Amino acid sequence: LWYVLFGCALALLLFKFVLSVDTFCTDAFAAHRANEILLQYSSNGFCAIDIESETIRSASDQVVKLFPNFNIVGMPVADLVCAPDKGRVQRLVKVSQQPMEIVQCVDQVAGETFDCKMLRYMSSTRTTWLALQVVGERHVAVRTDEMPSGDVNSVNRPRVFGQEGVEEVESSCGGENSLPETTSTGRVFPSLVDGNHPYDLNAILSLCRQEHCLIPTRDIELGEAGIASGSFWQVKSGSWKGTPVAVKRSKNFFIHEGVEILNELRMLRLVRHPCITQFFGVIVLS
Repeated sequence: LWYVLFGCALALLLFKFVLSVDTFCTDAFAAHRANEILLQYSSNGFCAIDIESETIRSASDQVVKLFPNFNIVGMPVADLVCAPDKGRVQRLVKVSQQPMEIVQCVDQVAGETFDCKMLRYMSSTRTTWLALQVVGERHVAVRTDEMPSGDVNSVNRPRVFGQEGVEEVESSCGGENSLPETTSTGRVFPSLVDGNHPYDLNAILSLCRQEHCLIPTRDIELGEAGIASGSFWQVKSGSWKGTPVAVKRSKNFFIHEGVEILNELRMLRLVRHPCITQFFGVIVLS
């Protein structure tokens, strides 16, 4: 009888062990798949941060390309952002309950700033891994006291010290549109409403790939319901990776409509459109 009871207990323990291993393997596979998706779609790269010293131990090539003018390995991670956001980055590194911050990064050599989402991806006892995703266009870092009154772009654009010699060239459209067009990314998007303004479509698409806003056609499912329709445009409901979205496209893709699409993309990249909650990206149909 004792042998039978012992055998049953052993079988029960073995069954529980198999279930535990199966659960562990399932979680590991899900985590691995999540890592693949994060690397493919959601990030401009990773950097490893030493928790004690708050310095960058290593950085991926994508992160290095965001700050191409100096070596970021070994420098404090807080030096990547503007002064008001330094404390937020430090909390992100040290506080495990702080998973994500949207900060303004600073390329001090180029004299440019750009909005960036920092995600506390993983951590150990000594190291924290941060994932970086660019969520805004690069702007020239200007002194706020020198900006004309009423310029919405003067808010939260801190002065980058040591960059007094950076040339702030005003665009051909005048002061109202000068900020985006004084940067390398802004110059890709000229005043497209002017038909005489040339633009490089390949350069624009390359920039969209770099900023992860170029969505593969296979990732979008268009619904049947129409939301709005005009003479040249129609807006339909759709789904992007399970997220309900509104998809705007031209009814007939002529050159004029193509320019209008690019001009809207130019504005939406700044994520300041009053009627847009969040801009996910753009699709190339042909």
